[in-house]
Amino acid sequence: MKEATQNSKPARVGLIAIIATIGLLISLVSVAQPRQRRAGGGGPDGAGQHERGPKAMIGQMQQLLDLTENQVAAIESVFENQREIGRENRAAHRANAEALKAALEQDSPDATAVGELLLAGKELRAASAADREELQGQVNAVLTDEQQATWEGFQKGRRGARGDDGKRGTRRQRGPRGGGQGANG
Repeated sequence: MKEATQNSKPARVGLIAIIATIGLLISLVSVAQPRQRRAGGGGPDGAGQHERGPKAMIGQMQQLLDLTENQVAAIESVFENQREIGRENRAAHRANAEALKAALEQDSPDATAVGELLLAGKELRAASAADREELQGQVNAVLTDEQQATWEGFQKGRRGARGDDGKRGTRRQRGPRGGGQGANG
């Protein structure tokens, strides 16, 4: 009887490790899902929404940096050239996330396949970051030194509002859900 208990103990530990790993991976997949727009975040008239995308960025740059017509045309060309790269990156990220989700939803997920998909996702994020750096380098090549310094300061100010790493902060930093005062409030 004692021998049977000892043989089942490693099996239980292994099963617990597998379940914990699957739980972690499922949480990673849920993070990779596209964000849902918050209710009341802006209506059809655009109230409450910030403009995004190349046109909005070029508009900001024009206001802030007093760009010449040639600079605007050059920056528009840079964004146009990067558009297809961005589409390809998003498609690759989407395909990887869907494959990871499918692998995790199997009755018995293959840990090797899941690990490979996670590593592929990490590589995709690194490639996207490199593409963004290249885009910024191409835009900087169009700007004067003074304009570059002004634009960099503007971007740092925007990132500073979100935190040094560009993220919005942890739940503890943001406060309780719903904007309430919490249990002690």
